[in-house]
Amino acid sequence: MLANIHALLKVGGRVVHGSPTSNYVDHGFYMFSPTFFHDFYSANAWEVRAIQVVRVNPLQQEVETPFFADYTPGMFDHTSAGGLDGTYVTVCIAEKTSASTGHVVPQQGYYRRAPDWRPEEDAGDFEEFSLLPPFTLEKANCWVSSLAPEREDGDSMAEPRRSSLRLFEDDLRIGPGHTMHDAIRESGGGAFSHWGSLLYFSSSDNSNPNTNGRSYCVRVPRPRSLP
Repeated sequence: MLANIHALLKVGGRVVHGSPTSNYVDHGFYMFSPTFFHDFYSANAWEVRAIQVVRVNPLQQEVETPFFADYTPGMFDHTSAGGLDGTYVTVCIAEKTSASTGHVVPQQGYYRRAPDWRPEEDAGDFEEFSLLPPFTLEKANCWVSSLAPEREDGDSMAEPRRSSLRLFEDDLRIGPGHTMHDAIRESGGGAFSHWGSLLYFSSSDNSNPNTNGRSYCVRVPRPRSLP
């Protein structure tokens, strides 16, 4: 479909999409997130003129004014999984340029922004810090370790995927990171969360990290030196 739009438009031509995004079950075959349009048109060198997320009331759409909000990549990172109520559509306006294409498949922006989905770096790009027991039992499978003061660049409400910390158990990387704390408590399995200056974590088999005889360490990117 998008390749056909590219073929039909001349340079300077614009396409306008209005697509269901959330809570439109059986309205059509698909619902599209705003990142779909942003990532596709950016990867294919189109000029994205506008992307807006619109909250509507389908039962009162003829008389009730919808709410429009400009879309910024990452704005839904902390609410995308079950954090929205209501009914939403996405409006996108993109303009074809002389460099535009219609065949490039983009990487989803959510994962492109996430440090733990980026390609593996050389070991020399990281600093390693040992985690020393005793670890504090927070609840169920979740344990807490305080990190050094200089490591206070963990996730937060404003930046829920800021941390690029990696967790290792006996030199084997475990995870995933950025896990909800309730999920760590309930399922464990090596999941962790670097939140502020604290590390909420679980062992790979949900055993007690104080007594299972394994060592734990974290690796964080080395600060980049200016050229």
